[in-house]
Amino acid sequence: MGPRAAAAALVASLLFAALASGRRLANDASVQLGPCTPQQLHISLTGNPSELRVSWKTRSGSCPSTVTLGPAEALLQHPPDPALLRSHRGRQHSYSSDDMCAAPARHYGFGPTYLHTAVLTGLEPRQRYFYQVEGGHPVEFTAPVPAGPRHSFRFLVFGDMGESEHRAAKSPGAGRTVEMLGQEVDDGAELVLHIGDISYANGDEEIWDAFMDSIEPFARRIPYMVGTGNHEYDYQRSGYEGDEAPREDPSGETSGFHPSWGNYGNDSGGECGVQLSRRFQMPDVSDLGYWSRNLTADMAEALAAAAATGSDGSGASNARRRNPTLGHAAAAFLARAAAAAQAAQTAQLPGLQAGSSAGAAAAAAAAGSAAGSAPGAAASAPNALPNPPFWYSFSHGSVHFVVISTEHDLSPGSRQYRWLERDLLHVDRCRTPWVVLGMHRPMYVVYPHKSNRVVGDHLRDQLEDLLNDHQVDLVVSGHVHSYSRTCNVLREECIPADEGGMTHIIAGCAGHKLTDVSHDQEPWLEYAAVRFGYGRVTVNSGYSLLFEMVGEDGHVYDSVKLHNSRASLRGCGDAAAEEEGRCSDCSCAPGACPPWMQAQQAKQQAAQEQAYVVLRRDLWKELDWPLGSVVAQGCHAATAALWGSRESATTQEYCAPENIDHMHKVVLEIKGEPQLRALAAKLAEAGVPHKLWVEQPEDFATCLATAPCRKSAVAPLVKKLKLCRGA
Repeated sequence: MGPRAAAAALVASLLFAALASGRRLANDASVQLGPCTPQQLHISLTGNPSELRVSWKTRSGSCPSTVTLGPAEALLQHPPDPALLRSHRGRQHSYSSDDMCAAPARHYGFGPTYLHTAVLTGLEPRQRYFYQVEGGHPVEFTAPVPAGPRHSFRFLVFGDMGESEHRAAKSPGAGRTVEMLGQEVDDGAELVLHIGDISYANGDEEIWDAFMDSIEPFARRIPYMVGTGNHEYDYQRSGYEGDEAPREDPSGETSGFHPSWGNYGNDSGGECGVQLSRRFQMPDVSDLGYWSRNLTADMAEALAAAAATGSDGSGASNARRRNPTLGHAAAAFLARAAAAAQAAQTAQLPGLQAGSSAGAAAAAAAAGSAAGSAPGAAASAPNALPNPPFWYSFSHGSVHFVVISTEHDLSPGSRQYRWLERDLLHVDRCRTPWVVLGMHRPMYVVYPHKSNRVVGDHLRDQLEDLLNDHQVDLVVSGHVHSYSRTCNVLREECIPADEGGMTHIIAGCAGHKLTDVSHDQEPWLEYAAVRFGYGRVTVNSGYSLLFEMVGEDGHVYDSVKLHNSRASLRGCGDAAAEEEGRCSDCSCAPGACPPWMQAQQAKQQAAQEQAYVVLRRDLWKELDWPLGSVVAQGCHAATAALWGSRESATTQEYCAPENIDHMHKVVLEIKGEPQLRALAAKLAEAGVPHKLWVEQPEDFATCLATAPCRKSAVAPLVKKLKLCRGA
């Protein structure tokens, strides 16, 4: 037996021994924990669907940060086949009361809390694996899924839970909620999103430990994603007490956020986000395609610099630690991809040559408009980076999740607002038909919460138009300790979903003692309840999204089903019918594509163009035309549009033999002839080739069809039209 084989066999035998001892540990509460026994295990997404992050705590600061990974079936082998096992080395970081921003947290005097994190890599989507932290026992899990419109799944969402071991009076419902969340995970839930007011510890490490212990049984099996609330971040002192110059808190600020219109105080007890940011490592990028779509060379360098800071995990320098996957190799790729993309963009600028000084200046300006600001950069930077766990995004299956911090400035022009605007702009709604946004403080607040209503009014003024412009589907909040749901609302008016707006839900009822809701409410309120519970969301790929309010007794007390009625506005038709992993705007420059994007880009090449057919709805609704006759009119128009553009390179590519089986058409309906002719005029003005089909000699316009064209050229002009369903 060679040295490598011997080493592998030793790993397998040690793992077998650990498995056995781990099972004894799990089943024997009397076993004493050692200084390096991993505790408080939980997992989270990294933004890369082939990865998963494992985090844990140890009592000692001299413990290994090593995790063994293998397929779940290896657990049935005695001992496991060494060839199936992989070892992942992580890192340790720590914090103490000295890292807190203000009293009382800074005065608790607790010593270092030793935390570890490691990223599991090379995972295959939806496959079953196990991981085992050195010194612990194995945990089975299912690998994440990449962004794609066909994946149906369930996730759990709530705020304001806490723990009921030390704070039973404050959070009397937490214990029951934890019990029910565990059952939900047993039943197949894939993700938890906890949107602020996590533990209500106010800097007390004992309470944080109790909370982390309570969620470990299920948080170690599915990703536990978090957002910040007032009880994690809000503080009143500027910087750190006793320091001559205030140091930055983990979010990069030197003081808490205290707008004149808000009820922002010292609700974290001086924590200022330290415990949250150290215990929960959230992703820096939302999905793999985001890397090459959205990052310029400047952003790549900033991310690499941030990834390199604070490697020992101590002190303020580690406050903005970044995703380990964005190390030097990833940064080098991003720099190459961004440079190639910028060069291509320069070459396409009208009237400029790629090598000219004017072209270089224009490219620099274009790059500046898309560049992210480095951590701690001046507020005048054109854009800001994600700032997890305070504001960040990620994609899972058919949903793009956006998490923002209502405890930081969200006014237009702020670094968080600039990041949010940019993130929403680059969401590919063909890959992720749904956008769900989590924010701790709500925009729509029920009576009688006057001070929270004032804050909600300001948040609505700052954010509602932006969220509506980018067709956010669902906003879930906490902070108010009850449950409520609005209609599909925009500017305090209930409107049809295909005309804009979104549904707002407050689910601040996961554990904290409840607050009353008045009987007299605004007309936008559809349901409210004063009871403990949480949200359960069932996503039926790109078709529908069902939100259910599950009460503490397990009954569903409220539900709403959202339909993807605006899919046609995005130029990708019925989103659920799109191919898995397809992306409408995530190509990279030639030569800069990483391996994971090459196959996807090959699929995209044949689906870059599509044609639109628009039929008059009144023909079959009011004039009693047979639907087949209306469809025949559309066929006439589509054929004429193809023939009329037969010399176009776009049409020739659309009809090429290798693409003939991959044609994409979107069939829409429009109210009547005046609207149809108005649309034809808009298309003509925009230079979109099309055929308005007019019956002669009656001069009766029945439909129109565009020639094959880029979706981006037509989608904005038809954004108010519905998919034609013939009903």
